[in-house]
Amino acid sequence: MVRILEVRYTRRFNLGNYESEEIGLAAQLEVGDELDEVFKTLKGQVMRLHEMRFLEKPEHVKLSEAIEGYSWKPFKQSDGEWVWADKAPELRAELEKHGGKMKFEGFVYRFSGDKRFINRFRKK
Repeated sequence: MVRILEVRYTRRFNLGNYESEEIGLAAQLEVGDELDEVFKTLKGQVMRLHEMRFLEKPEHVKLSEAIEGYSWKPFKQSDGEWVWADKAPELRAELEKHGGKMKFEGFVYRFSGDKRFINRFRKK
């Protein structure tokens, strides 16, 4: 008789936009384990992990929420707003990644004042 030592369950999920995610788990069988029950457990855990993915906010949503929480101050003599860079760590990190200037959700963001400030202007 053949003894099964391990059970695996893997599933590929279509995420849309030509993207997919593959999640797989494996379990070592012990004497007395029911193969069907172990398989059901693995499948349930894979589905739970996939569902957890949708509970997490995507990075662009986190950044958007952080930006809206900053204390933006209007410029006195022109359109646009500014914030202290040290009070906007998430945006500062993104600007660093993009060479000090980036477009995001209808605004252009950039450093000023030797990176002490972050300015934002509506995209035209």
